[in-house]
Amino acid sequence: MPLIETLAVGHVTFQEQISNFSAGPYFPRRGQKVLQTKSSLRPPKEVFQMHFHQKMLELRSGIDAEYDAAVIDFFSPYYTFVVNICRSAIKTNFVNQELVGLCSMVALESLPMKVEVFIDFWKELLDLDSDEDSSDHESEKEFLDLLCKNCTNFRDYITQILTQERAFLLQDNTYLFLKQMSPRIKASSMIPQVSSLTLSLTSDLTRVSQPPLDVLRCLNITLGLEDEPSVPHEVLLTLKNLKKNPETTTTPTTSSATIITSCSEGKTRNQFI
Repeated sequence: MPLIETLAVGHVTFQEQISNFSAGPYFPRRGQKVLQTKSSLRPPKEVFQMHFHQKMLELRSGIDAEYDAAVIDFFSPYYTFVVNICRSAIKTNFVNQELVGLCSMVALESLPMKVEVFIDFWKELLDLDSDEDSSDHESEKEFLDLLCKNCTNFRDYITQILTQERAFLLQDNTYLFLKQMSPRIKASSMIPQVSSLTLSLTSDLTRVSQPPLDVLRCLNITLGLEDEPSVPHEVLLTLKNLKKNPETTTTPTTSSATIITSCSEGKTRNQFI
């Protein structure tokens, strides 16, 4: 598809030449006093290749909710457009590596904004592939297979969530997607450093009395990626205490009553849903 190639080249070029790139007059600015209409928020005509880099932000995500919302609103139509291209390709059995590569590349760019549109789309494909009539969803399966095989952007996307963007795991759909995707991620060995990551997480947990939910969820995911998960005894005690006193871990988006911990000596299975 010429369109997919054009969009992909644009994103690659942007990432290589970010220092020479201008966000343009329509990019949201903090403290704007302009009347917030569609014409003031977006260009008068549709614009493709709406590239994003953290350097374009005046503040990192999570500090100014109003500014974050304005930036997400600016990019959302383009991200939805990319997802719709993927949906059309799946419907017409035109799935290929270039399509999957574009989708994961744009998703990786959007990660600092914690946009869920790509997570929601991929989870939808997973749910369809898990249906009893999954034989009717061969294109969805092919898309997921390509996503997990030789897709560097998707590997980086998952790695960054587990290491730099753990707050994204506070959004339930993101956490459930990674849990549901874990068998495919494990089979593809796309996270080679998972053991060291698990060790780092367990080390962090032994030093706090109130474990953050995003760290607990991240640990739960990494344990599912290990062949023989091993959790220090101190962490098991922390998790057991959390099960008895779930109110010690809170999050604005997930009730502490939904945290479930199942631990046993020698064999550990944890759920924080």
